[in-house]
Amino acid sequence: MKSYTIYIYNKSSLKHRRCRLQKYSPPSFPTKPLHHYYHNMHRRITLYKKYQNESSKQRQQNISSHKRIFSTSEKNSLYQHSHIKFSPSLTPDCFAEILVHLQDDKSTLYNCLLLNRLCCRLVIPLLWKRPFDLIQQSSSSFFERGETSTFNSLERNAALIIKTFISCLPPSELKKYSDEGMIIPRMIRPLFDYPTYLKSFDITLIYSSIEYYFTNLLKNTRLMHYKSPSFNPTTYLAQWIFNKSNALHSLNYHYISEDALKSIDLSTFKNTELKLQRLNNFNFIYIPQRTFTFNNDIKPIISNLFLTLSKTSTNIHQVELILHKNSNPPIQQICNFLSSLRYLITFKSNEFWLNNNSNSLDLFFSLSKHLNTLEYLEFSDLSHFSRPLLELLSNCKKLKVLEFKGFEKLYHSISNDDYLFNEDCNNCYSIGNSNNNIININNNNSNNSSKSSDTFNSIYSSSYEIFVENLIIHRNHHANSIIPLLKIISPFTLKKLYIENTTPEIINIISSQFISNLTHLSIRPSNNVSFSTFANCLKKLFKRKDCNLLSFSLKVSKHHDVNILDDLRSIFGSLQKRVTHLTLDIGGLCEENNSLQKVLKSIKCNLKYLDLIYEDVGKDNEYVDLMNNFLKKNNDIKRIRFIINEVIASNVKNIIRGVKMKTKRNLEISIVKTSNQLLSDWSELL
Repeated sequence: MKSYTIYIYNKSSLKHRRCRLQKYSPPSFPTKPLHHYYHNMHRRITLYKKYQNESSKQRQQNISSHKRIFSTSEKNSLYQHSHIKFSPSLTPDCFAEILVHLQDDKSTLYNCLLLNRLCCRLVIPLLWKRPFDLIQQSSSSFFERGETSTFNSLERNAALIIKTFISCLPPSELKKYSDEGMIIPRMIRPLFDYPTYLKSFDITLIYSSIEYYFTNLLKNTRLMHYKSPSFNPTTYLAQWIFNKSNALHSLNYHYISEDALKSIDLSTFKNTELKLQRLNNFNFIYIPQRTFTFNNDIKPIISNLFLTLSKTSTNIHQVELILHKNSNPPIQQICNFLSSLRYLITFKSNEFWLNNNSNSLDLFFSLSKHLNTLEYLEFSDLSHFSRPLLELLSNCKKLKVLEFKGFEKLYHSISNDDYLFNEDCNNCYSIGNSNNNIININNNNSNNSSKSSDTFNSIYSSSYEIFVENLIIHRNHHANSIIPLLKIISPFTLKKLYIENTTPEIINIISSQFISNLTHLSIRPSNNVSFSTFANCLKKLFKRKDCNLLSFSLKVSKHHDVNILDDLRSIFGSLQKRVTHLTLDIGGLCEENNSLQKVLKSIKCNLKYLDLIYEDVGKDNEYVDLMNNFLKKNNDIKRIRFIINEVIASNVKNIIRGVKMKTKRNLEISIVKTSNQLLSDWSELL
């Protein structure tokens, strides 16, 4: 296929645009002879050569005539028969859209920063949109290089961000500090006004970084000796940063302290309504130093905060509330805030309403207004299920993810129709109803457990049914206590399931109730049961004809069973061929590469994705040979991820290079660094 290059001159400028003119076959039923199309193309090229030989002055004089290179009829003919094609160009708005998808990748953004002016102008707002979130990516870099420091690297990096914000202060604001006796050195004004790009306001990090900057990085400062007794430099700077931002999208109070709440009280700031009206995400985690009551001067601040949000930030989609349950949080203001929201999608909370039964009903009533929008629910450290909570879960129409992070023991009872406990059982997990029927599940008695489960099922099966796609249960200390919960989960909607401290009884429930629709299963066996018994139940589940698992994750810690490696090989050998994603966390058991090789050799399914989680890898060369032999027998594998501890990251990088050199395949091999990895990457599982 031949191609020609022509230039079209614009009337307003002599700069030219380049397009490509290609010879294509004419349509199946051309309206004109074939030579007509090619004749027109050569005619235009001849005109261009003549155009090129003209002087600049002649071009200016004859520009109007030159525009007639393409007449209307000719252009229509060319477009109709696809004889001319303009090469696509990446416009700035398209490039900006691409960079938005890379806003969490700090290194890539920095690489794009120095390309040209356009890239710099597009990247700077993304880097300074959530600056305090991005610095956490590099907080561990000091430890990887073996460096030690007397200060927290996260606070130091955050203080450098504050220093950059201070460099944007106008002279009038700097004069305010100098009038109060604070000498801030002059800095070169930056090219960008960085505070205007701020979209995420983290109260805890901003407070700690400002305090760190004033006490450690700013020299010759006379702290606590200001001319105005009411002057607080932290409050003044935080308020200036807050007012400079255009519109915040996220407001975070992560483990906020009393001093930070007093210094940065948003309800007293100017233009609060304007800055918070586009808020989408709100996190409030506050564990007071006095666990039995809020300080008298702190509770009004928290109440005013929720009152302000209920009036200004009605478009919040994600809410996280973690408060100490033995305190006295302003539940009524929290309820009003939740009721004011228009479209709540995600709600995360602990059981902070436990000791305030009169207002707990109001809380669930406020959440019930969002039954048509809630998609993600997370509850931490629940002590029991109340009737309002069960009604909320069963009436959510669009629930996609239901997550429980731990269940607490019950040491006392609360005299309320909605909360029923067995006072004689400290190690039981209770679910009560309004008819004062006590249903207890004792971990020490399996017979009573199954009997109680049947009783619960007969009472609640007709009343409650939870429709959810993904169920996640962390820190399941009382293993069989979740059996009643599993029995009210709809088997028609559940697709992905993750359970810690799994027992054979739970495996049997999964096998009989969910296996036909379940596609992702992630489990961590309990150390209190025989692993051989657990393995037998799991093999029966895999051998079912209606088993449709596509992804399986297993974490096994060091166990007292002698034949645990044989049981592991039998488990992986029973996996069905349709399983394409496998996650293994058995590093503590396979201390030698020979043991891991036997386990990997037992895998018979058609894997495409493999995740390995371990603590040590032994000798690099042996491990490279092990992975190379495994990949030779599994040609369909597209990706391998090593989910490892940061300490051995450099060691695994050498292994990855060795595997890539030996396999010579277009294979994606990556590292997921973590310091506390439980089982798998949840973004992949969910």
